[in-house]
Amino acid sequence: MADRADAVLAAHAERFRGEGWADALFRFADGSVTEAALLARASTPAERCEATFLAGSMRLAAGDRAGARALFEQTEQTRVYEYFEYVGARQRLRQLAASR
Repeated sequence: MADRADAVLAAHAERFRGEGWADALFRFADGSVTEAALLARASTPAERCEATFLAGSMRLAAGDRAGARALFEQTEQTRVYEYFEYVGARQRLRQLAASR
């Protein structure tokens, strides 16, 4: 299953290679761009919303609850209400608070 997911990610990443923001997101997801570089590249509220949510999700998956919480709070602060990432960050913050 992981091999299939890696193949799908690689195919989509190749499709967006060199295409600005989407490329940066895929490169972060595949590990070729650091969290710091992705966050530095995010120049609009929408990009910061996506970047902080993705970075927070990666930190949560790695077991870094405090780091994830801080990034999800940054996602929430973007106030990009219509983005899935904004809604997802609020949900993750509620889950993290409930599981203390």
